[in-house]
Amino acid sequence: MKRKSIYAWIALLTTLLLLLILFGFLGIWVLYGSAANVMSLVGVQRARAEHMVKDVLVLEYRSSSTERTTAISELQDTLPLWEKTQQGLQVGDTSLGLPRHPPADVLLSVIQAQSDFVPMQVALQNILAHPTHIDPTQLQIVLDHERGYYVTMSQTNALWQQQIDEIFFQLFWIETGLVAAIAGIVVVNFVFVRRSLTTL
Repeated sequence: MKRKSIYAWIALLTTLLLLLILFGFLGIWVLYGSAANVMSLVGVQRARAEHMVKDVLVLEYRSSSTERTTAISELQDTLPLWEKTQQGLQVGDTSLGLPRHPPADVLLSVIQAQSDFVPMQVALQNILAHPTHIDPTQLQIVLDHERGYYVTMSQTNALWQQQIDEIFFQLFWIETGLVAAIAGIVVVNFVFVRRSLTTL
């Protein structure tokens, strides 16, 4: 009887341990949910670039003082956020929910985007410094690099999606195995307890 009691305790503790491990893996799902935030910010970065190009074109071709004032204000608001997020995508930023160590292929893609980001950044800064008289050269730089930046950041987004899919697929099978093990132990324990009761 004492041996049966020991077996029952072992089965109970094993079940609890597996449940704790399972809850730990469920926590990883929440943790990697932040990757969705990264993908969202990558999308925001592309939208910001497009919007700033629109504002620059307003400054170049529109004469309405209201439209020009709005465009300058939007550029002043958007450019710092665009710069901060791009930096965070490379080295991390807790305030934006960006990881310090992104996957190597994702980081490489972000770094590749710098070849278009940096010229656009400098040109936009120059345009903001003299918004009343747009330098055609700076305007052309923005227009030339916006498309390349958009394409590379789209690739970054796709790489993040691939990372998430692979991680979640692995977690799915691990969690399925844990659930099966827990169910098996519960069934064995139930049968063991039932037999013990019938022998009393």
